[in-house]
Amino acid sequence: MTAGCSEVWHKSFALDIAWSVEYAKRQSQRPVFGIFTMFQRILHPTDLSRESEVPFVHALKIALQAKGRLEVIHVDPHPEYLHWNQYPHVRETLGKWGFLPEHASFKELQRLGLGVRKVNITGSNPVTSILAELSLIPEDLMVLGTHGRSGIDRLIHGEVGSKLSRLSRTMSLFFPVGCDGFVDRQSGDAAISRVVVPIDGYLDPRPALEATHQLATLLEVERLTISLLHVGKSSAALSNLELPLPGISWETDLRAGEVISEIVAAAEDPSADLIALTTAGRHGFLDMLRGSTTERLLQQARCPVLAVPVPGGS
Repeated sequence: MTAGCSEVWHKSFALDIAWSVEYAKRQSQRPVFGIFTMFQRILHPTDLSRESEVPFVHALKIALQAKGRLEVIHVDPHPEYLHWNQYPHVRETLGKWGFLPEHASFKELQRLGLGVRKVNITGSNPVTSILAELSLIPEDLMVLGTHGRSGIDRLIHGEVGSKLSRLSRTMSLFFPVGCDGFVDRQSGDAAISRVVVPIDGYLDPRPALEATHQLATLLEVERLTISLLHVGKSSAALSNLELPLPGISWETDLRAGEVISEIVAAAEDPSADLIALTTAGRHGFLDMLRGSTTERLLQQARCPVLAVPVPGGS
């Protein structure tokens, strides 16, 4: 391990200890339910590429607002060539957003109530390595980029992001390549005005609705419209919903056609900031070949996708 890698580990360890003490103190003073419990521990797997910048700023913004913990994790077969400057810069980004002064110290970062841990794992299989980490320290939300694959190519090579989400059963926020998302990289301002929530009539949509509501509340969104979308002939799946969430405008959208294409179309006209859906893994050989609904959606979506797992998925 180089001096740079050592610095990553040593700094992250010091921050982790300080954050753990503060976290325990805050948890003892908070109610059991609330926005902080859903978004307290944020995991950002990164390949350290430019494409990872967008998911990183969203992970940082969510952790900052929640006064939670952000863990940035990278898996590399040759960590000896890795320098800590290759990791995304937390303090520099927060300084650009106006939360920290230039050249801020770790103590100044800790005063924000934010814990940061940067981890490098030696390995050649990101899925296996990160799943092992998650088995030790479960996370509330994974925030990551995704590179779409389809058909036989997807079956042979897999796709790290969707596989991690499915196998770990962790709520995940995905960002397709070329998607800027809803957090401005320069200012840190968040803007979510419209969210599409697909309803299939089988999976309970309430976990996705609740997660969307809590995320919008956490990011201090003033006006939010949720579009409930059902692709099929019957509108029963839409009419039977109870919608107790305050401060949200609701609309329904009944469409006919191929499910994935219609979800993508509904998110493009008018433009949506997010697609949120409950997930239950794969079912049968056909899904093994083409992927679950969520995996296929990630191949085509042009906006962020929030996948919220329900019990019983595979």
